[in-house]
Parts: sequence; C-alpha cells; structure tokens
Amino acid sequence: MPGGHILKRKISWYTVMASTRSAQFFFIVQCAWCISICTGAGNGAAVRERPDTNSLSFSGYGQFWFKYEHVENGKFHQTTGEQAAQEATGFSINRLRLFFGGFVPSTRAFFSIGARLENRIELLDCYAGWYFHPLLQVILGQCKVPSASELLQAPSQTDFISVSRVSAEMAEWMFIRTPYIGLYEKSRSYRRDAGLSIKGFSADSCIAYHCMIGNGFGANRFMGGYEKHRSGNFFANKAGDFFYGIRLDTRAIPFIRLGAAGSINRHENLIANDTKTVRHFDRRNAVADIDFHFPFRIQLSGLYALGMVGDNYAGSAKLEKNALDYSGFSCALIGGAFWKERVCAGVRFDRYMYEFDENTHEYADDQVTIGISFTHKPALLLQWNYIYKKYKEQYRRGLDDNILVLNVRFAFAQSYRKRNNGQG
Repeated sequence: MPGGHILKRKISWYTVMASTRSAQFFFIVQCAWCISICTGAGNGAAVRERPDTNSLSFSGYGQFWFKYEHVENGKFHQTTGEQAAQEATGFSINRLRLFFGGFVPSTRAFFSIGARLENRIELLDCYAGWYFHPLLQVILGQCKVPSASELLQAPSQTDFISVSRVSAEMAEWMFIRTPYIGLYEKSRSYRRDAGLSIKGFSADSCIAYHCMIGNGFGANRFMGGYEKHRSGNFFANKAGDFFYGIRLDTRAIPFIRLGAAGSINRHENLIANDTKTVRHFDRRNAVADIDFHFPFRIQLSGLYALGMVGDNYAGSAKLEKNALDYSGFSCALIGGAFWKERVCAGVRFDRYMYEFDENTHEYADDQVTIGISFTHKPALLLQWNYIYKKYKEQYRRGLDDNILVLNVRFAFAQSYRKRNNGQG
C-alpha cells in the first residue's frame, strides 16, 4: 500500500469542511457516526454503573524496562578513530503512575486525580464528573481526549508494550507539537487536555459516545491572559478557538467492536506567554479502528488514521499550506489462551506515512512487532517485544535500529466502600 497515493491527495476531505467552527464540528460528528454505526466500543473512562455505596480507590503501576536498541550512527572517536557505540542498552523506569478516585452516590459525583512520577512529577488526570444517566455523564477537568481506542486504554493494559506508530504520532500532532525546530517541537500532551466532556453508553452497552471541547494545548497547558499571565502558557486567543473532538463506538455484532473518532484544533493568531510571539495552529485528524474477538481469546485488530498539521508563524504567508500530512494503519493478531491463559502472544504490523511541506518528500516507515507476555497474578506482568523497523527511502533502507524491550509491570489497587444507607 504505497504511501504516495494517499499523501498526494493532500487529504482532500479537509477541503470540503465548512469554514465556520460549528459547521466543522458537526461535520466530524456526522463522519464519525457514519463510520462507527456500521460496525466497534469502549471509551474506557465512562462510569459503567452507578454504585450504591460511597467509594474511594487508590491504584498505581510501574513499568521497569531493559532495552537493547541498534543505533547505527556512523560516528567515530575523534582521537583514536575507533567506531563509536552502535547499541543503546540499559535499564529504565519507563512509567510510574499513581491514581486516586471516588464516587459519591448522594450527589452522583465522581472524581479522579492521577500523576506521573517518572523523570519529573506531572499531573495527568484531574477531573470531576456527574453521573446523570448511562447515556449522560458530564466531566469537567483534564482527562483523555476522544481518539484511537488503544490511546484510551491505560498503558498498563495494552497488548503490546507500546502503541502503534501512527497512534503515537497522532496523539502529539493533534495538539501543539510542531514538525519544525521551535518552542513546541518536543511538547508532550500525554493524550490529555483540559475541558468539558460529555459521554455515555446505551443500556446494553451496544453504543457509546464521547464528545469534548478543550483548550487544545495538551496536558498542563492553559490560557493565561492578564489575570493569570505568569501562570499560563499562552496569553490570548480568539473566542471559540478550541479543541473539538468526538468518538463513537458500537458492538452491534457481539464479537465485533468498531469505533471512529475525529477532532479539529484550530487557533488563529494565538499569542504566546511572552506576549510577543504570534502563532497559527490548525490540527485535524480522523481514525477508525475495529476488533474481532474469537474463541480461545484470539483477537484480530485493525486501525487506520490520517491527519494534518497546519502552522504559520508570526503571520507568515501561507495559512492554507500544511506543514505536515500524515496517515497510517496497523493490524494485529493476538492469542491469549496458552498455559492456563497466563501466556499471551501477538504480532503487529504498522505503517506510518508522512510528508513535510518543506521538502515535499514522502516517507513511509514500517514496523513489525512480535510480543510475548506472561501474567503472574494480576499484579505482575512480564512482557517481551522485538520491533523490526524497515524504511522505504533508499538512503535509510539499510539503517539498523531494531529494538528489543523487556518490560516488568507491577500494579496495585485498593478500594474502600461505605454503604450509603439508602440515601441519595
């Protein structure tokens, strides 16, 4: 499936969107609904049932890695002329996360606070919600945005150690990361944004939805203005310039889950916190994913996504030009019925295609991931993944940068419940 055929169309579906923000938002609603109602579910964060007790929960998990990676680089010692190291090996704490949450039946309110502790402490989840009906839950705060199904899962629950390449890229490009050197070149969103979410599911869990309006800056980035100038990350934006996203899922057929999501994140003439830098951001993406569940815990999954990154810096010329167009797909086969269902094995192929406006060159990166995992009680999971990479460009074709990763995941969870005595 050559990348050029997709990218040369310049993702023409963008051009048919109406110019007003409300029309753009309803266009995405219609597209996502049409895709998902035909066929898969799981927003993950929605409260599936209303308990009748006050409850508090405390949980967390850690991921300890050993990685062996080929890093072919062609470098040599400046004095001796000996070849520099061509491998990267070592141990690391890949993730260390803590979460605290609760539910109060008398007010139908729930909340969640989560933080990452590896490298530096940062806030992940911080939201409060109200459970009015299975079809209507309102959430206010910082949480995961509507996106690909594997991005909505906790990293501790994914079948492979890492998500597919196209999902990982989309998770960052939908916010303010830039494809060129600059202030936001390496910004991390953590798949989250601050805003207002509405989600729900049907009584038989056959259909689920998630709509969100957010800042569009990613986790822990906010608008300051004069009042919060020093504590904000941006100084000013136009009214109505937000992240608009939606995800819809269905399980109309019991063994098939199909979902689709899309988002628009457009900010015109945004002023950075230095009150001098003026930027224009335009991010759009769409994704569809499907899972087939078979006996003996065999699962076949597929995903297709595409998007664009439109940027203009300090009023520079071409607002209609895309700094980056990207698309990609992945397919995975997973089996988990070995040795008393403790051992799971899988293989995944994914392709990520992208084109920069600067050189109009089209790139296509392929990855094949082979994985085996062993579960020793729910608290301990051992995973082994080997990632084989292949590039289509001639100058990168022989590059050796395959990766072997061993992951040890430990988790804990504790909950406390108090009977509500019929109140609420």
